[in-house]
Amino acid sequence: MIIKKKIAYSITAFIYMNLLPYISRLPKGIEWAQQYLPDEGHLIAGLWLVHSFYSIPAVLLIISIYTSKKYALPFLLTFLTLTFATVYFNHGYDLSSCSTATIGLVFMPIITSFLGGIAFGLGHAIQYWIIKKTTNVKEEGSDN
Repeated sequence: MIIKKKIAYSITAFIYMNLLPYISRLPKGIEWAQQYLPDEGHLIAGLWLVHSFYSIPAVLLIISIYTSKKYALPFLLTFLTLTFATVYFNHGYDLSSCSTATIGLVFMPIITSFLGGIAFGLGHAIQYWIIKKTTNVKEEGSDN
């Protein structure tokens, strides 16, 4: 039963991370969000470009789902960092600003994943510290 839940959470996280670049652009209008959609002639290749790179932070989020043990701290820190970084990088990024602006679509998910990786490691370090602290308290209490 737990595996089915984790698979469902993983699929949800994957869809969320791939839709978040579009959602973060909606406050500026539908035209601004449609900038990330390629024209009809390049639809498959354009969507493949955007979603293949935004799958990198999605995989990091899925890994945090499977590796969070007693506390959901690694998942929570990774989720919040990836969400904030994705929204921050995508909400005002103008693809029509220059001819090489599309390269940013490659580097933004990589930078986002790097920041998410730092949060992932920090979350695991804090989780390890909390678990170790609580087990030491339990061991000291059982000596009496």
